[in-house]
Amino acid sequence: MSRRNVPDRASATAQEKAALTSTNTAAVDVDDLDAWGVFKKALIFQGQWNKETFPQFLDVIYWFRQVLALVIGVVWGRAASRGGTAIMSFAALQLMLPRMYYQKWAKVDEEDFDAVALLKEGLQPAVGIFFASWVLTYTLCHVNASVPDVAGSS
Repeated sequence: MSRRNVPDRASATAQEKAALTSTNTAAVDVDDLDAWGVFKKALIFQGQWNKETFPQFLDVIYWFRQVLALVIGVVWGRAASRGGTAIMSFAALQLMLPRMYYQKWAKVDEEDFDAVALLKEGLQPAVGIFFASWVLTYTLCHVNASVPDVAGSS
C-alpha cells in the first residue's frame, strides 16, 4: 500500500476548517479554535466568553498567571527585592491583575462562571515560577560570583 493514498490528517483538518470558515462566516465554533485563536480572542476587548468557552477561558487565565509570575519574578530579582514585602506584593498582584482582566477587559460575568475556579486557576504553578525566576535573577544580578577556595584553606 502506497503512502500517497493515505490522506494526511493535518491537511484534512486544515481543509475542513477552511471549508467551514468559507461557508459560514458566523460565530466560530470554540472547538475549532487552536491555541493561537484562543490567544487572539483573549486580546479582544469584551471577547464574548460564555459557558461553552469556559475551559478555553481558564486556559487564558492559567497562562496569564504564568507569564505574570515570570515577569514579576524577573523584575523583583533585578530590583533586589527581598523578604516578605516581595512575596506579599507578588501575591497581591497575582490576585488582582487576573481578576481585573476578566472583570474589566473580558467582561466575564462571575455569576455565570465558577468564581473560585477563576481565582485559583494556575495559582500554584505561578508561585513556583515566581520563586524560581526571582531567586535566579537575584542571584545572577546581585550575588558576588567569586566562590571561596575551600580546598586550599586546609
